[in-house]
Amino acid sequence: RPAGALVDRLGPDLTSVTLALFAGSALLPAVATSPLALGGSLLALGALSGAVDVAINAEAAHAEAEGRPAMNLAHAVFSASVVGASVLVGVLRTLDAGALAVLGTVAVLLLAIDILLTRVARARAVADPEHLPLLRIPRPLLVLGALAALAYLVENAWQSWSAVHLESTLGAAAGIAALGPALFGASAAAGRLGGHALAERISERGLLAAGAAVGAAGTLLAALADSIPVALTGIAVAGIGTSVCAPTLLGLAGRLVGPEQRGSAVSSVTTLAYAGFLVGPAAVGLAAGAASLPA
Repeated sequence: RPAGALVDRLGPDLTSVTLALFAGSALLPAVATSPLALGGSLLALGALSGAVDVAINAEAAHAEAEGRPAMNLAHAVFSASVVGASVLVGVLRTLDAGALAVLGTVAVLLLAIDILLTRVARARAVADPEHLPLLRIPRPLLVLGALAALAYLVENAWQSWSAVHLESTLGAAAGIAALGPALFGASAAAGRLGGHALAERISERGLLAAGAAVGAAGTLLAALADSIPVALTGIAVAGIGTSVCAPTLLGLAGRLVGPEQRGSAVSSVTTLAYAGFLVGPAAVGLAAGAASLPA
């Protein structure tokens, strides 16, 4: 969470620094020689990934506050990149590339992006910034953070369990079941591009409500489906609907405060939202054990 306060102080400079550190940390798991070293490298990788996430979302929030829709577009690129990265890693592994080659490729791509951003970044000076207290989050941001955690919970539940649902509940072959997470990621990218296009036509609250309703309908359809095509349709609809929820909530967080606190606000909501990523897969697993996966 302290990354948000640093964003308010350093602006685009922090994005460049965190990307460079993130690129370096990407190599650490490949060179780890013990379980303890691997755990430490993954901890550093996760922390820097979170810092990059906060920095990018804060910059998108600044852009939106200036009247330039950016949050859904940024998250659409993220979703599309997940699909592209999965394909790239699959190709590299097919060519018998080891962990160092795969993660080294990731590090090189991150450094290339960092150099590009450094060249085009626009300095934004904020005089004598005030930051949100690290241990106290205003109630409106708590509400947005809780809603974002719920959105991420649904997203990560489908990403983690859609293949299991297709295979164990509907008897899909492994290759068909693997379409679940890929389809969800692709539909999320499409949904966020659509949300970006609609950002100047409907209110943020309207977009959030519509996305939540569509996501709920798709989730229910996929859960109750009695055939694989219907389940895949529901998963795609769920991806489209839920995709706009978290970006819209982060954009709202940025609008609630002035520019001198925007990074801290986005960081607060992002930190709370990560709870959805952590709780989602386990919560679905516990519920499935107590009842069933469709339930």
